[in-house]
Amino acid sequence: MPRIDREENARAAANHIMARNAAAGHTAGFGWWSAGAGANHGVAASSTVTAPAPDNHPNNNNDDDDTFDIGASNEGREPSYLSERNLEDIARRRDVALAQRANRQRQQARAQDMAEDDTSSTNNNSQNNSTAQNASAQRNINLRNIRAQMTPQGLLMASKSKSSFTSYQSENTLLILYLFEKEGAMLVDQFRNELHELDNNISYEHITNPRHPYRGLKTEEQRKVEYRKKTLRDAISHALGPGGTVPRQATVDFQAFTADVETYARYITTTKKKEHEDGEEGYMRAGVYSGYRTALNYLFSRYRFIPSQDFKTMVKNYTDGIVRLANDARQNGEVSNHKLIFQMRQFHI
Repeated sequence: MPRIDREENARAAANHIMARNAAAGHTAGFGWWSAGAGANHGVAASSTVTAPAPDNHPNNNNDDDDTFDIGASNEGREPSYLSERNLEDIARRRDVALAQRANRQRQQARAQDMAEDDTSSTNNNSQNNSTAQNASAQRNINLRNIRAQMTPQGLLMASKSKSSFTSYQSENTLLILYLFEKEGAMLVDQFRNELHELDNNISYEHITNPRHPYRGLKTEEQRKVEYRKKTLRDAISHALGPGGTVPRQATVDFQAFTADVETYARYITTTKKKEHEDGEEGYMRAGVYSGYRTALNYLFSRYRFIPSQDFKTMVKNYTDGIVRLANDARQNGEVSNHKLIFQMRQFHI
């Protein structure tokens, strides 16, 4: 069909629709069917498209039926204003428009994701930079502290690990407490008198008249014994000072202590035992006794005291003997509990 005929048909159909709508009181417009554009604008996709027919159309037998098939045969009536080719073109354009819209939506979503990733990456980079700066600042502080230890006292503090100092300090307070209770003459007079005064003035008010009822399993006497022991050990530890430092005051009379080497032997055989549930006492692990000897040597070094060779030889022999017996006992079923560990936990030393 010539283009001018299609345009005439489209114009006539549009005018007819507008006239009938105006007569029926409808306000909806059909501006999109403007002259020269009806055949080139999109309509609903369908293999069959209907539109109002002119009043004088041959197929208009019913006033209520204002539609006719577009693309139907032209025989015996006016030619349709849209052909099959037009419909295919409209459907193709519709598909292209939908694809373009979907592509735009994908691009927008991709751009939004990239913006979110950039924001997240910026935040992560900022957080990583902050963490790196904090770590660098901490390393600088640690480095300054390490450099500050480049002194004679600092070298002594660095000679052992903190855990070693703690272990030696705990063992040495037990040794000095034993000397105070069993071998008082082996302590320096002033220090021994200070411990006696402290011992005589310990207050047990919080045990005998507690603010809150005691609900534990220990008797009042047991709690008194433990509190006394802790108080005296705290005083001894204060006199020794922190590990790695020169002691604050004299404690042991090392000349008297080393003159009777059996004093040390009595100490490890009477106090360094493992308490069984059945009330019997036995050996601890063999390595524990070697640790006691090391702690004693550390106490000597803190006070700049050098024991005689005879004393060192005898202490070594005593230690070798108890280590051998401890190993034999373990091979015959002795359980290897470490009593000193429980004492350290109890007194936090």
